[in-house]
Amino acid sequence: MTQIDDLNFYIFGLHAVIGFVITAVLIVFYSFKVEKVEGISNNLFQAYLILGVVAWVGNILRDARILEVEISWSAAGYALVSAILLFSVYEYTRQKILASIIIITHLIIISYFLLSPDYTSLFLSFSFYGLILYSIIFFGLSKKAIQTRNVGYAFISFASLIVIGSSIIQIYIVIDSQDFELVYGFGLMHSAIGFIMVGLGFGAILLFDKQKQLTNLALYDPLTGLMNRRGMDFTLGVSLDSAKRHDKCLSAIAVDIDYFKNINDTYGHDGGDVVLIQIGKLLSSHARSGDICCRFGGEEFIIVLPDTESDNALQIAERMRREIAEIQIDFDRKTINLTSSFGVATHCGGIDVDYLLKDADKALYKAKETGRNKVCHSNDIEDCNTD
Repeated sequence: MTQIDDLNFYIFGLHAVIGFVITAVLIVFYSFKVEKVEGISNNLFQAYLILGVVAWVGNILRDARILEVEISWSAAGYALVSAILLFSVYEYTRQKILASIIIITHLIIISYFLLSPDYTSLFLSFSFYGLILYSIIFFGLSKKAIQTRNVGYAFISFASLIVIGSSIIQIYIVIDSQDFELVYGFGLMHSAIGFIMVGLGFGAILLFDKQKQLTNLALYDPLTGLMNRRGMDFTLGVSLDSAKRHDKCLSAIAVDIDYFKNINDTYGHDGGDVVLIQIGKLLSSHARSGDICCRFGGEEFIIVLPDTESDNALQIAERMRREIAEIQIDFDRKTINLTSSFGVATHCGGIDVDYLLKDADKALYKAKETGRNKVCHSNDIEDCNTD
């Protein structure tokens, strides 16, 4: 095969735009110090960007007649970076059997591109390859964009749609007129636009993931994984509206680990953290769908129980109290035994969360004041359950 001449569709400005976009994406990537983004492989995506830039530089050098390389090598490079893109955005492709099938298939495709006897075979196989592979990427990432509401995946799926449309046009041109310059021009344009869109998509994914991390830091306790006070307030809106409309009850359970300072003094803060994590797991395991479990601060936890009257709230609190008293936490070749005190409050109808929590805290204070390892309800604060 020989070089293709007079590429009217080849606009070198596309390469400059690509360079700026990819540079911006990499700057964002390293500025955020992103280690892992859920659902994609950072290392593979970096490889996609770097190899893509290398391939485009090769195109520039070849078409400027600085580098004597057949166009079939461009097609092979396209297949290579497309395969890396597939691996980077699809977690299931990392399964060993499927990954092996994809790798072997691409080795065969790349070999065919390099050994194609004429332009008709090369451009038809190249176009069908783009049509099939990017259809897979489009449908998969469109679904992922809807599920995650991450606009970054929508960018990449749109880039795939551009490649699909261009591939269809290329197939038609090859079959109808065999105008290879026109086919090559479409290939260059869709590759350039697609590459830019994928780079922007990855940048948007990083921004979305960073926003998610910041939201989690604002609403969740990093040690136990439970909500913090802000997260609880943010989530309570629906429960409060429902209680007000239907005159339902809302209960709150305040939990405090007894003598937690002694635990910290005896086992150190690492031991204290282990205790907090275990208590957080136990409390969240008792939380029903719709219940809100949060770490209120220090060794105090709050569980808010929508549509729950006082008797049920007392039963739940007593069950948790007994389980905490029975658990033994192994730490540093020692066993930590502990108990907790519980304060329960129940309000119905028009509910003020601050007053509800204050009543639960008063009941908790009474449980601690009268011996700890007890459950007290604010409605009958003088009668506390004991073990």
